[in-house]
Amino acid sequence: MRFEDFLEHPDTVFILDKINKKVLLSLEGIPKDIERFIRSMSLINYNIAVLEAEGWKFISNKYDLVPVDFCGASSEKYSILFDNRYTVLLKTSEELKDLFKFMKETSPDRLIMKDYIEATGSVSETGEILDYKGDFTDDEIKVFNSIISTNDILFKLQSDMFSVISGLIWYPLLGWFIKGKENVLCSSLGKWIVIKSDKFIEYIK
Repeated sequence: MRFEDFLEHPDTVFILDKINKKVLLSLEGIPKDIERFIRSMSLINYNIAVLEAEGWKFISNKYDLVPVDFCGASSEKYSILFDNRYTVLLKTSEELKDLFKFMKETSPDRLIMKDYIEATGSVSETGEILDYKGDFTDDEIKVFNSIISTNDILFKLQSDMFSVISGLIWYPLLGWFIKGKENVLCSSLGKWIVIKSDKFIEYIK
């Protein structure tokens, strides 16, 4: 999937070229000050995702997220995607909504039975490990859980700020994701999965 393809995507609302600081598409007339917020948010999130993926690879060779293709988050109405150059805001697909709902409502015991899910688990609102299924050592799951709980908090904060600043419907937040070449880490805020990248792309298209 190339981000340039979203120029022709029927559900695309906004595209920002971060390198050239140029808006390529803005169907809803997003004001300049909100553009700056989106640019800052996308730079922070993509860089954090890369840092987390590289750090995780240094710690473990399991569930590789390197290289990071893109990361993003979804609400009921909108999804936002970031790669190293572009930021895309588009309407959330029904398929992606269904994925987050399935994650939320399904136990890790049942999620891990899906052949496209590599690992799964749940965390409390305070970041405590409640359950997990996957090939982790004790030290690995502590680090992996920290990545998940930190991003849960970060994306919740950003979605609240984005909702107030932009006036766009960005609540409730459904979850977030980091897509690597082989695997995707996806969280529905309390429940997470590592899903194969080729399967996850089916929910974005």
